[in-house]
Amino acid sequence: VIELPEDADELTGTGNRTSYGFDAGITLGTSKPLTVDLTAGLSVLDYRDVTNANLVDTRRQRLGTTARLRFSDILQGSFGISYDRFDSEDAENTQRDTLETEVGLERELAQGGSVSASLGYSTIDTEEFCVTTQTNDLNGRLGLSLDRPNGTVTAAAFADTDQDGTRVNLEFGRNLELPNGALSATL
Repeated sequence: VIELPEDADELTGTGNRTSYGFDAGITLGTSKPLTVDLTAGLSVLDYRDVTNANLVDTRRQRLGTTARLRFSDILQGSFGISYDRFDSEDAENTQRDTLETEVGLERELAQGGSVSASLGYSTIDTEEFCVTTQTNDLNGRLGLSLDRPNGTVTAAAFADTDQDGTRVNLEFGRNLELPNGALSATL
């Protein structure tokens, strides 16, 4: 799989592009009824001596935590909160802060698999040209995973909010376990 950078369509002209970052996480209480995930990340794009004025330095910092409580052998709840800071050295001097919270439930099915639902809220503060705008909206997700003799079938519907508004998506997937490997596909 070849992954092109997000700014691939603007990579014209000459200059130097440096991209680096990290993601880290730790899970506490993996064998307990209460499990806590802590995550952090950083990604940076630096441009030097470029001839394309649209190529500007950016920096993104992420922090998050999710707590999961197992109510029974087949039911667990979750609460998550995440913070994302995006800075761009563009003409607008963009700074974007995103705070998301989410609560959810997941129930395992008797025939194998699970059904899940979550509801969240996003607050996005964007500052450009020293003017701050705020976007607030609900996020949600419904998911289904079914175990099959040779893998799993998944389906999900979700709504996510970002600086461009709310997007509603449908996702379908199939994981096949084969004698000499595995095959996965998601639409």
